[in-house]
Amino acid sequence: MEPLSCFRKNIFAVVVMILGAIIFSAPAQAYTIADYYRCTRDQPIIQAMEILERSPEKWVVKDMVESDTRVLFKNMQQLSQFYENDDALSVISNDGHHIIYINMKHYNAPPQALAATLSHEIMHSDRFNSIHEEMTAWTQEAKTWQEMLQEYPQLQQIPRGEYPLVDRLNAIEILIKEHKLEDEIRNNPVYKGLPEHSPGF
Repeated sequence: MEPLSCFRKNIFAVVVMILGAIIFSAPAQAYTIADYYRCTRDQPIIQAMEILERSPEKWVVKDMVESDTRVLFKNMQQLSQFYENDDALSVISNDGHHIIYINMKHYNAPPQALAATLSHEIMHSDRFNSIHEEMTAWTQEAKTWQEMLQEYPQLQQIPRGEYPLVDRLNAIEILIKEHKLEDEIRNNPVYKGLPEHSPGF
């Protein structure tokens, strides 16, 4: 075999291997923009869903789309003065839809931070709540945020005070590292009176 012919065959084999690696390693995107629009019309939330679908937490998007969860930014005071300082809130509507409200003050938050918030709120998919459910949801939120920090290291350069939602996520991480998350939840007046467990938790 001529050296040039052998060289061409080797190059072809390498190209095939590289293309195969790219095809099989690229994360499959299961949903389209039309699927996202079933959940929200808010562009920052769509960005968050796209980021989640490329992450290990892509199950969050699956749950949102398949359960027809609706997500929107909201002036929380319009819901109740009781919720005006909440970062996000899950409710089940009278017709059984899961609605996630995210405080309007977080509209300009990094989409990765919104993604972490969605991974928390998607867990509140019924009308029941509990201490253990909140602990699981807060832990999931921190897990997603940690993955975002690793995948998008520029997030680690955000100064304190620039985005309240980022400050919240960083604070949750500290609580978990210092083993104080459970105390934070149990002592939070918002969760006063919650049972220990709820369905699935």
